[in-house]
Amino acid sequence: MTPSLFGRTGEVDQAIVRADTGSNVDQVATDIRQQVGTDKVDVTTDQSVIDRITAPLSDARDSSRIGTIVALIASGAIILFSIGIVARQRIKEIGILKAVGASNWHVIGQFGVETAGISIVAALIGALATFPLAQKVADGLLSSPSTGGNGGRGQALLAGATRTGGLLGSVNIAVSPEVFLYALAIAIGLAIVATVVPAWYVGRVRPAEVLRHE
Repeated sequence: MTPSLFGRTGEVDQAIVRADTGSNVDQVATDIRQQVGTDKVDVTTDQSVIDRITAPLSDARDSSRIGTIVALIASGAIILFSIGIVARQRIKEIGILKAVGASNWHVIGQFGVETAGISIVAALIGALATFPLAQKVADGLLSSPSTGGNGGRGQALLAGATRTGGLLGSVNIAVSPEVFLYALAIAIGLAIVATVVPAWYVGRVRPAEVLRHE
């Protein structure tokens, strides 16, 4: 911007200060604010501009981590309650199996295999669903970059990013095979935890009592 166009000859509208090393950038910015005053100048570093642009991605990462933890806890609770209800409804079957000589571990293993099968199928469905959903989430984040902070060069850069579709451009999400491995590991882990409930029921079932009430 030329100051003479606005009758401000002799005034400095913008200045670019280069630090000798990258580690001194923040210190130089702080010194400028202290010497000139924050009411007169707006000091913006390149790193702060990048941080504002990538802020939505950081927020999404933190939200995804929290959501994953909550989802795992909720899934574990649902599986525990579901297996508990199933075990209680099949108490007659458990009693008959134990009456004909099946051991506690045999019955628990049967429930464990059933639970593991259901958990693995659910994990595979969830992992496959991440392919279309992950791309949509990434496109949504890049379509509205953060524009927080004070004015000046930083806002000009951010405004330009918005007009051109974001400085980060388009991102193609590729779901690696590790996602499937993680999903299977979580499913197997939940299945192992879920066998605690049928194990408790199996240990309490007395075949004579079950058959006596039939």
